[in-house]
Amino acid sequence: MTAPFSIDEIADRLAIYDLYSRYIHATDDHDYETLDTLVFLPETTFDFTSVGHIKGDWKNVIRADFIRNGKVFECDFHLCGSVRIDFDPGHRSARVKSKTLNASGMRDPTGKVNMLQVHGGYSDVLVKTPSGWRIKERKWNHGWTTAGHQRVEGSGGLLNSPDKK
Repeated sequence: MTAPFSIDEIADRLAIYDLYSRYIHATDDHDYETLDTLVFLPETTFDFTSVGHIKGDWKNVIRADFIRNGKVFECDFHLCGSVRIDFDPGHRSARVKSKTLNASGMRDPTGKVNMLQVHGGYSDVLVKTPSGWRIKERKWNHGWTTAGHQRVEGSGGLLNSPDKK
């Protein structure tokens, strides 16, 4: 059995979970200011080569990709979980592995929204700055992509009450 977490480690873990929540919501909300100030460092490096994409830094390369994708995809719904945090000695940095699912959709030329899901995870290096934890390095570990999902409005009938007789 591992030793219980100290109060400081609990605080760091909660702050890191909050960082991932901020990332998910800011990405889906296209809130680039939050991504700039509360999630990434300007020099944060990204490696998306596992899906045939590029490597680059946040400020000069990847931020523009996020903005472009925000215009291409009509809807985004990221989920991130199974966050495993391994602190480096001194708790000034951490290696974090997470699982991520991104359901998204984009319109084709006929106006139909085509839905897809990207499955994978991140291997991140985080650093503790005076302003809090930030992602310093990010590598996407691509799993698979599924497509052809149908978008339905409302609950798609799943939550309808049965007729009472």
